[in-house]
Amino acid sequence: MLRDHTSDRRGLMVGSARAAALTAAAGVMGLPAAALAQGGAFGPPRKFIWVPQALGDWDMAFQVGARDFCEMVGWEYQRIGNPVYSVQNHAEQVNNAIAAQAHAIATSLESVGLVQPFERGLDQGIAMIITDQGIQEEADALGLHIINQDEFNAGILNGTQAATFAHQLTDKTEGIIVLGNGNPGSTSIDKRQNGSQLGIEQYNQANGTTYQFEAFPDSSFGELTESIQKWTAQIDQKGNALVAAIGTGNPNPIVQALKERGIAPGTIAVGSTDIPPAHQQQIAEGWVQWGIDQQFYVMGFMCAAGAWVQLERGYPYLDIRTGGEVVLDKDLERVKARTDIWLAKAREFLTVDDPRTRLLLGRESPEGLAQRRPQRIGGPLRFRDVVHRQACDPIHWSRIGRRREFVKRTALTIRKERSTAKTQRREDRLTRLFAPLRLGVSSRLERLRARYPAPRSF
Repeated sequence: MLRDHTSDRRGLMVGSARAAALTAAAGVMGLPAAALAQGGAFGPPRKFIWVPQALGDWDMAFQVGARDFCEMVGWEYQRIGNPVYSVQNHAEQVNNAIAAQAHAIATSLESVGLVQPFERGLDQGIAMIITDQGIQEEADALGLHIINQDEFNAGILNGTQAATFAHQLTDKTEGIIVLGNGNPGSTSIDKRQNGSQLGIEQYNQANGTTYQFEAFPDSSFGELTESIQKWTAQIDQKGNALVAAIGTGNPNPIVQALKERGIAPGTIAVGSTDIPPAHQQQIAEGWVQWGIDQQFYVMGFMCAAGAWVQLERGYPYLDIRTGGEVVLDKDLERVKARTDIWLAKAREFLTVDDPRTRLLLGRESPEGLAQRRPQRIGGPLRFRDVVHRQACDPIHWSRIGRRREFVKRTALTIRKERSTAKTQRREDRLTRLFAPLRLGVSSRLERLRARYPAPRSF
């Protein structure tokens, strides 16, 4: 929602700033600057909905970027999703966004299972924006473009950094570099894996090293406890041969596994694509050596700008590649400065207006919020205290949901093992019971064969 201005002068300054920002965005999107000379009129109010693959705090910078643009042009911003990822859940949420009468929807096309919802949205005249992840062939078939980082190139950077730091930290020219794939089968994550492998191979050729590459599904985008267990198993299995452990978006399970095994920071190379605040902190502490910023804020801003260009001026949005920026310890001050900007914006509106991603922002309530009883008056839900906010927080429940799914899978595995063991015990018992009978029958048959030999054939 646009803020009220206390003076015409201030309103003029803010309006001029918005126009300047829109002019800059229009240049990136391919829109002639003259098309914006509309006396500050950016078209009618519209609804922009961002549908992440799964709810969480991972997309907070994207949200701020998209909402910043929506505020500039007077659009309504909304985010909907399911805390538990699956292609079916993601497709269902896109259909929900269509049913919510969105004018523009930004979401991923990470699987062919999303093609049908995209087609449905296009048939209804909705501006469908592919972002974060996109299958190029399917995007071409739909006549759409993709706004995201070059995932394969990001993977090459990831692999190159892994080999570089493995060489520097371990002083070994051979060893194993293990990559954890957080979502096997997802187009962007698989590109990161393949690019990482190529980056390691290129480093080997250029530097005379013989690092081996291995990848496994580490569940790093799901239940943290399960992912940590998988990484500790890898550490135990590889032993001293492990020279680097790398992720495809979340190094936290690796760091936790190293801590559990008592391995000091900097013993092996650790890094991953992406660079959220927690990742930055791990670099500062020495546990992680690098990250790769895909610039989620820019991605969100450009998605909303692309939708505006398409709906208001009739121009198709373009392919835009954000990110691909390697972040090392020496870059933290600069990266943290811009991170603090969008975090401050997130605290400004996500804590009060949309308190579903508070875990990264902190649990403190805005002044007076704890004293208000929950109410919904044409707007978001308010909460009476921290406990009640947590009870209504989808992020909190997403973690609870993932934990429950993990417990259910574990219980199912145990039941299957018990059932198998029970069946085996039953078979062993029957074998013991009928063994004498089988022995007696076998002995009688042998005596009959000896007494009545088979006739010879002539």
